[in-house]
Amino acid sequence: MISGPSLARKKLLETWKREDESISWDVMTHRHKMQREVFLAAVVEDRELLVNGEAGRSVVELFTAVYRSQREHKPVRFPLSAGEREESGASRSRGRGH
Repeated sequence: MISGPSLARKKLLETWKREDESISWDVMTHRHKMQREVFLAAVVEDRELLVNGEAGRSVVELFTAVYRSQREHKPVRFPLSAGEREESGASRSRGRGH
């Protein structure tokens, strides 16, 4: 029998699962639409973006490092050089037959 915090977690996960399954629209399409709307509003209103290019590049660098570390089975140091960022994307594309 599950009780206490484990029961509460199980109920919470079940609630989230029901909520996810009840969504009748494509979550990713919706999120991309929201991102475009926020971007366009910032351009039209001449204000700063919520997430700028530098922040976006940091996320790409992070995930590039995660994939490289997993592929090479060793730690990766930051910041990645431009060549390391480019090499990672090219090797992923070749590995997928693109």
